[in-house]
Amino acid sequence: YIEINYNLTKSIFNEFLRSKSEVFILLSSAKAVRDNYDKIITENTSPKPKTSYGISKLKAEKYIQKKIPKYKNKRIYILRACMIHGPKNKGNLNTLFNFIKKGLPWPLGSYKNNRSYLSIENLNFIFNKLILNKNICSGIYNVSDNNTLSTNEIIHLIKKETGGKNLILPIPKIIIYLVFSFFSIIKTKYNLNMLKKLTTNYVVNNNKIIKAINKNLPLDVEEGMIKTLNYFNKKI
Repeated sequence: YIEINYNLTKSIFNEFLRSKSEVFILLSSAKAVRDNYDKIITENTSPKPKTSYGISKLKAEKYIQKKIPKYKNKRIYILRACMIHGPKNKGNLNTLFNFIKKGLPWPLGSYKNNRSYLSIENLNFIFNKLILNKNICSGIYNVSDNNTLSTNEIIHLIKKETGGKNLILPIPKIIIYLVFSFFSIIKTKYNLNMLKKLTTNYVVNNNKIIKAINKNLPLDVEEGMIKTLNYFNKKI
């Protein structure tokens, strides 16, 4: 993570500073701030990453931040993205889709969570506005869709997309925790880390970037998720 997210980013950024290019965009991550957080993450939230991924992203951010005041003729943006999804997406969202499409009962119904997501279409829209609008100030911006989705809400969208029937089971949390702890011990992909990603809150505030670009995002969170699920349904 340090080699790619810090060293390589540092090298590319230094080339940018020596070049005639005017705009640099670092696609960082909300994980550079916190890995898990019950409150809403803003640009003012104190960064305390614990994973190697988050630490390496924050290290790159700090290097670039120090340079911003010295280069007023260039525009430099650090985008802290939440989970990005779209066509060819890989990760827990794919696993969740496959699980629900099989018609298996969802055992985590007792968890009520809210999570921010970012569709690739909205991210590309933001890229475009940052590149073309010379009036947007350099700095750090959170990027996410405007609203949140719970895991149970995503399951309902999957059911709607696939036409399948699925039962959401409110199994007690202690039982779920013990089961996933066992899965972690035997080293399956259904581990405690996955459980956290599927059930905890992780909300990112995007007010600063929306105000800066002064435009509405093309897709709301549900529309963006439906587009991704539609791709899954055709490809899987």
